[in-house]
Amino acid sequence: MPLFRCVALSAICLVTACGGGGGGGTTEAAAAASAAASTTASKAAETTKTATAVKSYTLLRNEGATLFAAYEDQLNSDRFTDPGDLPGGGKASFDGVAGYVVGAVQSLSEEALIANPDYLSRVDLAIDFGADRITGSFDDFVDARTQKEIKGALDIDAQINRSANLTSEVSVTGSAAGRISGSGLNGDVTLDLNGDFLSDGAALSGRLEGTGQTSDGLRNVQGAFIATD
Repeated sequence: MPLFRCVALSAICLVTACGGGGGGGTTEAAAAASAAASTTASKAAETTKTATAVKSYTLLRNEGATLFAAYEDQLNSDRFTDPGDLPGGGKASFDGVAGYVVGAVQSLSEEALIANPDYLSRVDLAIDFGADRITGSFDDFVDARTQKEIKGALDIDAQINRSANLTSEVSVTGSAAGRISGSGLNGDVTLDLNGDFLSDGAALSGRLEGTGQTSDGLRNVQGAFIATD
């Protein structure tokens, strides 16, 4: 009996050891599968993010080209809306596109700034005709070179000058300031904003001039925007 019990116990121990080894292998396989799935999901998310950014850039580029083409004749001939003819009250929301170039030595046209920018962004304007004030933001920035979205926004604070003489003055003046985190612009950006209304007040176009912080220090920034109701 002692011999039988010893053999039986040895057999039980052997089966237990084999069972334990099998469990370890299963755990390792599950961990490997989980890691592989996580990597695949991460790559898929990155691919989706890149595709979304490219789509955002394409949409902004096309929208900017369409808007500029629609108002090109008015812009080139300086046919702006007299600010005295704007509504005396009420509010409106405009949206559109802006283009920016960093570090250019020469002054660029609005067409060049929107057609060949370093950055594109969306324009969101809240216009209070009763208070003659315009607020809003430049946001949803995209780096035109990499077609990648970048973080940041510029807050807009501008006024409507109803007595502006359009032969020598603009009807909208103000500023746009904030922080941008991109491969070029990376820090504070401060811009002067000047613009005029088009098509009896149905659109607003303008220029942006100022400076932005980059990895190479402070650089000049030029921009142009156009937005409609």
